Amino acid sequence: MTDADIDVDERLAAALFRDPGGLMGLLDADGTIRRVNQTAAESLGLDEQALVGESLTALPGWSASTREQLRDALAAVRDGEFVQLEVENQSFSRSRWFYLSLWPEFDDSETVDTLVLRGIDVSREKAMRAERRRLKRQRDAERELLERVLETAPVSIYVTNDDHDVVRTNSRLDSLLTELGVDSVAQLGTTDHVTLLDADGTPFDPPTLVSDVVFETGRAVNGVKRGVELDDGSRRWFSVNAVPVFDDDGDVEYVVSCKIDITDQELQNQALTLSKQRITVLNRVLRHDIRTQSNIIAGYADLIASATESSPEVSTFARIVADTASELSEMSDTVRKMEEIIGGVEGAEVVALDTLVSDAVASFEREYPNASLDVDVLSPLFVFGVPGLTEVFSQVLKNAVTHNDSEHPRVSLTTRRLETPSLVEVRISDNGPGIPHEEVEVLSRDAEDSLHHGSGLGLWFVNWLVVGVGGSLDFETDDTGTTVVIRLREQTELSHIVSLEDAHTDDAEDIDDTDDAENIEDTSDAGDEPTG
Repeated sequence: MTDADIDVDERLAAALFRDPGGLMGLLDADGTIRRVNQTAAESLGLDEQALVGESLTALPGWSASTREQLRDALAAVRDGEFVQLEVENQSFSRSRWFYLSLWPEFDDSETVDTLVLRGIDVSREKAMRAERRRLKRQRDAERELLERVLETAPVSIYVTNDDHDVVRTNSRLDSLLTELGVDSVAQLGTTDHVTLLDADGTPFDPPTLVSDVVFETGRAVNGVKRGVELDDGSRRWFSVNAVPVFDDDGDVEYVVSCKIDITDQELQNQALTLSKQRITVLNRVLRHDIRTQSNIIAGYADLIASATESSPEVSTFARIVADTASELSEMSDTVRKMEEIIGGVEGAEVVALDTLVSDAVASFEREYPNASLDVDVLSPLFVFGVPGLTEVFSQVLKNAVTHNDSEHPRVSLTTRRLETPSLVEVRISDNGPGIPHEEVEVLSRDAEDSLHHGSGLGLWFVNWLVVGVGGSLDFETDDTGTTVVIRLREQTELSHIVSLEDAHTDDAEDIDDTDDAENIEDTSDAGDEPTG
């Protein structure tokens, strides 16, 4: 080999050591570093000259297991093997990973006298692989969670693609389809023995699934009532929710639908509706007949009393009959007024409580001018309720006086805000004998029976109206008297306050004030029985 050839070889070897992307090094057979390139020194965080003369296994940053791994690799290379391995160096705040290749070089006697080292920094690739593994584990966990959610959900779920094919169902839906005698959701609209019904029970023509509507509109639907009728005439009812899933272009790609079986609720609602209809009809008939017949009885009783004035005993009995008939007629009118007021709870809104209380107090003072009444009312004060609450306060105030056997009846009415947020308390106290425990117990049971019944309709009316607007009613009774405690929800939003003029409506009339029977318009009719 000429000197020129040697110069070329040295120049090429130097070029290899200038590799900016890889670690290059020459080691003695025992692993001592003889020469390294600048990339190797920078990758290990050491000066190039400081590396020369150091053992590869003794460099800083290797863990004990990595040092052992390197020693095994060097031994194998000394035996003439080509070795590749991945090692971690912890000299930096974030570990660096290197992929190393080691192979032997032999002298003229075929003895290994040099070990060649080449490596690349694979830290970034290592981190990317770790991130990919993490993301895969996350996706697998999400798929498993979704699968468990679908299978344990208490509703029937199915997914439809843009070809209107069902691509996913859960076991609850599969069970439902089996109960309905069909093999798929699509058959609900095509089979002869199942008829799709809309909310009022009318068959769809043509049959339409809720998911089809979502595909057309691109909008979610919630709580759509749908039914199916089977060959035997039985019906199943469902509340259907469906939401669109959009692709990257904003088009509906899938629709996720769920069906909630509401058959039991629907049967209960139908029974409740029929019960309300029966009660309404019976109430109208009874009030009409009671008022009519009691007026007739009172009229004839008056005639008997007039015709028997010469017989005081008979005349007295006749007057008692007339008075009792009049009371019965008044009770019929009272029930009518109560029904009108309680019927307004569905339109409950924000009302000025201080105004309603003031109206009740004014009415009480006009009717009982000699009663002792202390009033302490916060103002302004707004609650969720109806103008008819005035009659609640009037009723309680009247009970406090009319059922008071004290020599000097006293009544107090106060309002206060409770520490519990958004609650207002109205307290009406008296020094009377108190409300019997049996009457309060009846209210808690929400029903009367032959052994335990209230003495009148007043407490029932108060309870129904207060509870109807979201309030509560309690009674505190001791040796000093009775306190009726009414709690209502305070409102700070004043945009829908009932005006003072609206508060002075017929609903706020005294339910015990009854006009002459002939002058009261009869709004009930036995022929008003609803159909269906």
